[in-house]
Amino acid sequence: LSSPETEILSERTEETLASFQQDDLGIAKYIEGISRFISNCTTPMTIAFQGNRVSGGNSMLKMLFDRLRTSYGNNLLWLNARQLPQGGSVEDQTVLIGKKLLSLLANENGSAKQTEALLTNLAAFVSGTVAGDSSIGKDVVGGFLNRNSADSPEELVKCFSKQLEERGEKVVLFVDGLNQLPSRRAVELLDAARDFFGCRGCVFIIAADYADILSGARE
Repeated sequence: LSSPETEILSERTEETLASFQQDDLGIAKYIEGISRFISNCTTPMTIAFQGNRVSGGNSMLKMLFDRLRTSYGNNLLWLNARQLPQGGSVEDQTVLIGKKLLSLLANENGSAKQTEALLTNLAAFVSGTVAGDSSIGKDVVGGFLNRNSADSPEELVKCFSKQLEERGEKVVLFVDGLNQLPSRRAVELLDAARDFFGCRGCVFIIAADYADILSGARE
């Protein structure tokens, strides 16, 4: 038999058990410690949460995300690696990852206008002549994201770096789902994203299975 009261009681029991389990495992103190480290660290910074598929490392990722939500607001972003297109060369993947990262920043900033004509101003935007929070800067970013022609990885890295600079505050970007991809594919994505990890103003938090990464590297 089921009723609203028993369902609520069941949910509360599960929450209580989860809380006890977290305390028994001593997870909360690590989440708090990592939170302080993120607040105080210099950028660029990449942090890996390592665990196997069974241990559910991504649940710790979610705990950290919830812990940081109040402090970082719109500067706290989440990317699932499974959303990224698969296949192609490392350069092609870098372009796709770059556009996805820029899209995340643009959506949070409310700056996803789509004006193809203003793409000619991209060089001025990257060099700082055009500000990212100006109307023309927002149009440049919007048009850039929807451009169908081949964009160089270097352009995308510069544009991502510039957007981080325009924010003026530290951005924390979680990358989830790598441990749900074939090992070789996960390594290819990390390789393709390497230059973005080096951009100032951003802390990348990545959930990965170390054994899977080694296996993918061998492949």
